[in-house]
Amino acid sequence: MNLEAYEVGFNIPAKIGMNLNEIQTPSLIVDYKIFENNIKKMKEFVFNNNIKLRPHAKMHKSIDIAKYQIDNGGAHGICCQKVSEAEIFVRAGINNILITNQITDPFKLKRLAKIASKKIKIGCCVDNKDNIINIQEAAKNYNSIIDIYIEYDCGANRCGVKSFNEINELIKLTKKNGQLKFCWFSSI
Repeated sequence: MNLEAYEVGFNIPAKIGMNLNEIQTPSLIVDYKIFENNIKKMKEFVFNNNIKLRPHAKMHKSIDIAKYQIDNGGAHGICCQKVSEAEIFVRAGINNILITNQITDPFKLKRLAKIASKKIKIGCCVDNKDNIINIQEAAKNYNSIIDIYIEYDCGANRCGVKSFNEINELIKLTKKNGQLKFCWFSSI
């Protein structure tokens, strides 16, 4: 990327080597040596423990960092907070994304189904039957497959089902729908 084509403070918040007091905020500032070491440690950890890593991109909101985590850090995909974030990462070439919230708005469900494809693996969390039915309808309209992760209430009382019976009911409903794929949580 040629930073000379951009204007500091307008297109980009900073250039390498600027003093901290000159940098426009908000700005993601990374100590590359520490970043690189953390990525290396994470890769070793996931490989040594035979687990899959799916870091949450809401922390960095950076396509470059997400790609680096996948290419060099052992990540098999990323997590996003909402559909609009996932769309940006998909356009940039990230092809495995879990949206860690329930998507219930019909317009957003259409957008979710639209970005899912044979090349793009998209998933989201659910905690009720109506949501599964609505996701299935959107996916059917776009002939897409959407991964379904059933959210369990771990005590925060914000979202998620509260019993194993509810989980089993949602799994059965998910498996009945041809455009949906039930998935086990595979991230840390």
